[in-house]
Amino acid sequence: MREKQMKKWVFFLMGLIIFAGGIRQGTAQTFRVQPDRHSIYQQIEARKQRLLQFYAARSTAPGFFGAMAKLATKTDISTAYAFIDSLTANPHGDMFFIYPLMATYLYFQDILPEDVKARMKSVFHTYTPYRGDTENHWLMYYTSILLAAQTWPGETGAFWFNGKSSEENYKEAKSYLESWIKITTTIGQGEFDSPDYGEVYLSPLFLLYEFSREPEFKLKAKMILDWFWADYAPEYLKGMFCGGHSRIYEPQVYDLKRSEMSAYGYLYFGGTPFNPKGRMAHAVVGALSLYHIPFEIVMAARDRSEPYVHTETKRVRNIIRHGKERNPPVYKYDYMTKDYCLGSLQGGILQPIQQHTWDVSWVSDKPYSTIFSLHPTFSSKELSTFFPEEEKIMVEEVIKSKGTYNRENKWTGGSPYEFTFQYKNSIIVLYDIPKNVSYHHIDTFFPKNLDTREEDASGWIFCSGGNVYVAYLPFKPHKWIEESIDWRLRSFNLKNGLILEVDSKENYPSFKAFKNDVRRRTPDLSKFDRTLTVQFRTPDNHLMKFGYPDRRFLNGAAWDFSRYKLFHGPFTDAAVGSQKLTIHYKNQMYRINFLKPGITQWIR
Repeated sequence: MREKQMKKWVFFLMGLIIFAGGIRQGTAQTFRVQPDRHSIYQQIEARKQRLLQFYAARSTAPGFFGAMAKLATKTDISTAYAFIDSLTANPHGDMFFIYPLMATYLYFQDILPEDVKARMKSVFHTYTPYRGDTENHWLMYYTSILLAAQTWPGETGAFWFNGKSSEENYKEAKSYLESWIKITTTIGQGEFDSPDYGEVYLSPLFLLYEFSREPEFKLKAKMILDWFWADYAPEYLKGMFCGGHSRIYEPQVYDLKRSEMSAYGYLYFGGTPFNPKGRMAHAVVGALSLYHIPFEIVMAARDRSEPYVHTETKRVRNIIRHGKERNPPVYKYDYMTKDYCLGSLQGGILQPIQQHTWDVSWVSDKPYSTIFSLHPTFSSKELSTFFPEEEKIMVEEVIKSKGTYNRENKWTGGSPYEFTFQYKNSIIVLYDIPKNVSYHHIDTFFPKNLDTREEDASGWIFCSGGNVYVAYLPFKPHKWIEESIDWRLRSFNLKNGLILEVDSKENYPSFKAFKNDVRRRTPDLSKFDRTLTVQFRTPDNHLMKFGYPDRRFLNGAAWDFSRYKLFHGPFTDAAVGSQKLTIHYKNQMYRINFLKPGITQWIR
């Protein structure tokens, strides 16, 4: 145990020396050392220890994350072993069970008693975990299988639950993981930018990096970890994962600082208080890792000194019915400042069930610092587009686990009748709802804890909260519904829409000045009822023209989504299909190139 710990620290110190000197082979180049690097990494390590100590003390019910925290901090070791005994006596949870089991085994294999390790190994003989049906499921499953096959080589199919040998399991798992890395780095994730599910991408990737024994595959795990962090960083704002999302639950959709990815943001980016009320357990895996996040990525998450536009291309989950293209692109647009982020997807159904198409979220000490709208819709056709089961039973099956899906008052979900056009701090959202769908209204979430919410004679609704002013224009009549944490604005017109503009308070001498500026730029809705077209002039005098569903023009020029890169902004740049990503920070850069991975000193 002592020898292995010494070995870990030797590699860790070597990495620091290499990193500080700017020497990275194959995948990266770094220029000019920043004087505050050391303190940033010290803070990361301190936050990791705080998280481990918190879960070590808090965990009273059996769970692998609690067991790992107790073992790591040498807190109540006997209880940690009891947790493992209880869990292995009754395996359940499928991929959500076997991946933390393998994490516990591998991180602590040098101190676990032999009988405990034998029981953990026996799970792969006696228990058949479900592989799952989503991108995150398969990553957890195949990571677990690869590491288990590597840990127990030479076992025949008689040992394994699936009847395959260790070698066969390893080969299959590695093949899937490499194919997933390739599709992620060419056309993007399908289950993209999820505040809830991002953690179960990061945590398995930490394990692949820590424990893969193949040097080149270990390097690929490091590179895809860097890629994933670089994807997150430009959309991070003081604990919030901003912009549009593929999957999100309530209450995280209206309280982003409570999401699982906020826990990982806290660990590696900082800028937000420790929030034990958040769901942080999976981050225990990252807190144990020796992974060294590139400095440029940390600064991409922290530096909000200048506003910026950041765009991304992702992909739709695999379409198996009702479509001609398997993975149509998803286009993301974010306008980020130190005070707020306005972010959006182009609209339509891009992920089933839990899509979040747009919002504005602002920095605040209060919860619920966001405004967004949606058309609450559900359909068996939507589900059958992406899932293989019989169409007529799908809604009934989905609501067994996603209970809000068919509810009129839900706050998550996309709609095939909702489309957006965003330019910097202004967004237009249009709806054309057919009569034959279940719900004929749109809803907008306004938090009750806004400092100001007032309806103006001009038709605009003016709000203030945190350090921002917001102007919201509903196109059609509406009513307010008071709820526990919000005011729900509901409008019943089938042909409908809204405009939202947001700005920092410091850009105006007063709230009155902001309101006057918005009023003088009254949008042109004269053709809306006939052609579903609207024109709006932005604060910096750009003319937006939007016709439902996809006629977008800025100053007369057509808006071309096809020009979007995989990532583009002041911090990240990657072309679609390239498998190459450059992360910038001032005069420094960090390059990732999956076409020429090479072998680096980051091998543990």
